[in-house]
Amino acid sequence: ERLASEVGVDLGRARSDPRAAAKKRERDACLAMHELADRYFRYLLGRDEGRAAREYLERRGVSAEMIERFSLGVSPEGWQGLQTVLRRKGFDDDSAIIAGLLTQGKNGRTWDRFRGRLMFPIRDGGGRVIAFGGRTMGDGDPKYLNSAETPIYTKGQHLYGLYEARPAMAKSRRALLAEGYLDVITLHQFGYTDACGVLGTAMTHEQARRLTGLAPKVDLVFDGDPPGRKAALRSAQMFLTLGGACRVVPLPDGEDVDSLLHAAGRDGFEDCLARAEDGLTFCLRLVREASSPKEIITWATDFLGGLADDGLRAVFLPRV
Repeated sequence: ERLASEVGVDLGRARSDPRAAAKKRERDACLAMHELADRYFRYLLGRDEGRAAREYLERRGVSAEMIERFSLGVSPEGWQGLQTVLRRKGFDDDSAIIAGLLTQGKNGRTWDRFRGRLMFPIRDGGGRVIAFGGRTMGDGDPKYLNSAETPIYTKGQHLYGLYEARPAMAKSRRALLAEGYLDVITLHQFGYTDACGVLGTAMTHEQARRLTGLAPKVDLVFDGDPPGRKAALRSAQMFLTLGGACRVVPLPDGEDVDSLLHAAGRDGFEDCLARAEDGLTFCLRLVREASSPKEIITWATDFLGGLADDGLRAVFLPRV
């Protein structure tokens, strides 16, 4: 039932549980509101309200083809733009709050959750919009604002761009995993169409399981700064404990894959791919370089204890 719901298949059975029927109606309403919001944000991108967003995308080198492929849009600066559209289509404010598209203050007033941001729709396995990521185009805070958990979206279960990347992953038998929305879009723009990204949080076991089920090899393309290397260590450990093949692609200090590709092109990124380090080798090197003996023992114990089966433990134990 969960799979059928994700890919939009009607199982054709009457549900005797009235609570299940109510939940289905709630999910259907959330999906309909997200589809409407997606169309609205894309419409605004082509209007006067989208001029700043279009200029920002041009500065970042995002092509018209990528804007279309990833359905990029913009949320209006005002406080009730989307709210007005939802009301006109018959959706009440309470339902839109449950869907995560409106926010309610302590005084009971409601307003758009996303305002004046470049909008990145997040899709489920069937291609339906289930959430959004919004990026400021100036100095606003926070820089990224993501959807809260809703009846159709659970944080840590989905990957940005996975729906768009799955056909290419099936052919390449590899996944490129990046950190940011624009990193993923730039990788696709430069021909790496098997790329997807984490959604503003640390990698989760659910995301790792989902990705290893689609691609037996995962190349981690995280930022070349200390936080990026720390995130790569944690993610590589997850993929290895699940029995997947994993490599860590070294990026120059202070660079992300978006800036690298625009500055050095495919050749520059291919040089990084050629120097990709085996996941376990990377983990062991980073732990040795940055940890005390006590921390090293703790990491090794946690890693070996988290392995999926005894066969993997036999493979990794001598190296660890």
